[in-house]
Amino acid sequence: MAPICHRLAIGSWLGALCLTSATVAAALQSGAQELVWPGTISVLERQLGAEDVEVRRRAALQLNRLPVIVQRRLLPGLFSDPDPEVRLAVADAALAIRLPEAGGRVVKWLSDSDARVREAAAEVLAVLASPAGVSGLGRALEDPEASVRAAAALALGSSRSPDASLFLLGHLDDTDPEVRHAVIAALEDLGDPRAVVPLIGRIQEQRAALRRQAAAALGTLGDLRAASALIVTLADGDAGVRGAAATSLGKLRAEDAVWSLGALLQTEADPEVQGAVLDSLGAVGTAASVEAILRALGVAHPAGARVEAALANAGEAAIPSLERCVFQPSAPGAADICIGALGAIGGEPARAVIERALRQGAGSATSALTALGRVGDPKALPTVLEFLTSAAPAERRAAIDATGQLLAPDRDLGLAVEPIVLALNRAHGARLEQAALIGLLGRTGSPRAAASLFPAASSNDAYLRAVALEAIGELGTSGADAVLLAALESAHFPTRWTAAVASRRVGSPASVGPLLDRLERGGPAADPETLAVALSGPLGSGATPEQLQRVVRLLESSAGPVKDALIEALARVSGPAGSRPLEELLPVFGKATRAKVAEALGAHPEARASLAKLARDPDAAVRANAVWALGSAGDAQDVAGLASALEDGDLAVAANSVAALAALASRLGLDATEALCRALEDPRSYVQANALAGLSLVAAVCPKLEAPAWLLEHHPSDEVRLAAARLIREDPAWAEANPAALRRCVAKDVSGQVAAECMSHGPRTPHPPEGSRSDVGVLVVPIGSSSPASRVPFSLVRGDGLIRSGTSDRRGAIWEPSAPRGPLRLSVPAVFSD
Repeated sequence: MAPICHRLAIGSWLGALCLTSATVAAALQSGAQELVWPGTISVLERQLGAEDVEVRRRAALQLNRLPVIVQRRLLPGLFSDPDPEVRLAVADAALAIRLPEAGGRVVKWLSDSDARVREAAAEVLAVLASPAGVSGLGRALEDPEASVRAAAALALGSSRSPDASLFLLGHLDDTDPEVRHAVIAALEDLGDPRAVVPLIGRIQEQRAALRRQAAAALGTLGDLRAASALIVTLADGDAGVRGAAATSLGKLRAEDAVWSLGALLQTEADPEVQGAVLDSLGAVGTAASVEAILRALGVAHPAGARVEAALANAGEAAIPSLERCVFQPSAPGAADICIGALGAIGGEPARAVIERALRQGAGSATSALTALGRVGDPKALPTVLEFLTSAAPAERRAAIDATGQLLAPDRDLGLAVEPIVLALNRAHGARLEQAALIGLLGRTGSPRAAASLFPAASSNDAYLRAVALEAIGELGTSGADAVLLAALESAHFPTRWTAAVASRRVGSPASVGPLLDRLERGGPAADPETLAVALSGPLGSGATPEQLQRVVRLLESSAGPVKDALIEALARVSGPAGSRPLEELLPVFGKATRAKVAEALGAHPEARASLAKLARDPDAAVRANAVWALGSAGDAQDVAGLASALEDGDLAVAANSVAALAALASRLGLDATEALCRALEDPRSYVQANALAGLSLVAAVCPKLEAPAWLLEHHPSDEVRLAAARLIREDPAWAEANPAALRRCVAKDVSGQVAAECMSHGPRTPHPPEGSRSDVGVLVVPIGSSSPASRVPFSLVRGDGLIRSGTSDRRGAIWEPSAPRGPLRLSVPAVFSD
């Protein structure tokens, strides 16, 4: 299967997202269940109740082939099967589908005569905890089998029971090292301060791996009583133990450890330990710790990038020391490292120091320019612009990159136009530099840049022409219609397509007539799909009734991709003038066209009645688009319909209905808490993910406050765990109810993306106001192909965390009429997610 690239046109920027063939293959392998006929289910159910134990064993091994709903019905009655092999298969199946009642049903297995069954019971309780199992797990710590004791310890760590620590603390000296490892891990998971003193004793363990684990656990527990013992451990003979002790001292922000950490940094040869010490000193974040990091600049071994990161981690407290470092460097290259750290810290004081360094020649100009770009403060723009015409190519490149970071098309920064034009006029022969400068003119967002872009947009150089056309599309209204219309006649498809996207963004009513003429004239040289894309911007900016009638006639006579593009163009006309023709033609449209209309009507609240009808369409793709569109176009009357769509058998429809319900509630101030909380218990991943994102969007809290933490720790879907992490991190009510969830996630989650989300700090991310929304166009283009792939399943994760699922249109396109500003990314399509 070819990788799938999603090319996006969003507001005033372009990007690309790809879904690789490996991701799709993995999704197909793990998410799609094979078809099981009802007769097969009946036969298997009879075999599970057979007297012949071999028949039951074979049947139990087939449980994971059944639909989840069937497994949920059959499994509860199988936990009491007398055969251990059957019960082991039942335990595996229960874990695979996260059967909620499994934990309570396996408690009695903890006293089974078969050690494998006892171990399986503990493994089930580690994931599906039951209050009734805590005392049994405590007794299992005395089990003669070490594997059972270790599994019981880990299960107690997952139990969150206040009594679990008391059971575990008595087994820190178990004779088996694997059990001791499990006990320490469990105590770290529980976060009980009563474990601090006993764990201090374990950093004298004979085995280095256990000393390392104990040192790491003390940092996680966050109790300064452990600082003295950890300082002593910095002298351990094992590098891994020294690194763990250093990391833990950073977590404790132990100011008393600064001298010892700094001394270790002067002599340590192991790069991993060096990095841990630097990170720890940065985390302490005092003037003394910053000075200890700076002293490392005089030692040859620490990598400059690690030193810079540690200094940046110290934050604003480091700025006075960094200023001295910049103007009085203690070692060659120190000034550039400190300038880089100032750029990462950011803020007004850091910017002022970097600008002064640039003007006084402290450090290299390229480092200072790069740092100013990283600061991201537009006040630095005049300083950076001065270097666009530098005689040094490296300085010009750094200035171009920094300018690109400081400009934003949604801010009209006309002051940058003349310096960029001057640099462009001097860049003769440097084609890539010219292209970068042309792109910067677009990022100014100023119509004043148009006059300089028009000549490049008519250039014989196809590459520079495309860059200029894209830049014109970022300027807003700029009188570029004639230039764009001329580019639409190019024999070069990328030129035509770039011009069409630019026209979609900034085309004026003056282009409507010429574009309609070309569409109606047709002919072998015409490119009707591209012309229809180009038409959508001018048509939405203003069109006469006669012109709209011409569009409707073209819509009725066209087919496939062109019809979908014209639907989108017509939908960009505000009010009934854009929606009524689409609604009137619905009875004669086929299912693919109805699906596109359902998507397009999301821009038209006056068409909510039609959307409500489309949400009951026989075709799942139509329903999926319609329920999603109701999130932006519906009203309070649609709450009941969206809630009932949660029961739809199509996953995309159900998941989209949860997202739409949350969006509707957020937009209208409605209470959707009950439905969103109920959706948390749905077994389908994307339904749960949208429920979590929806709860964050509307700032609602469910009665089961522990639900997001459980999903964060145990759910197999990255999307669910990401949404759970964001909800806990951003909402104080959820965070207070699940205080250790994010810490456990950072330490244990197998996904770096999820762990990073858990590690993030800060208050609730403000959701963008309605005025900051824009329409998003997505083309699904398989790599190696020159044309988009139609009718491809997709799932698009928006900046607010809501996931839209469905199928691309006949162009291979998706349209989001009202996407919030923020990052977009592609995830595994919903059809492959469960």
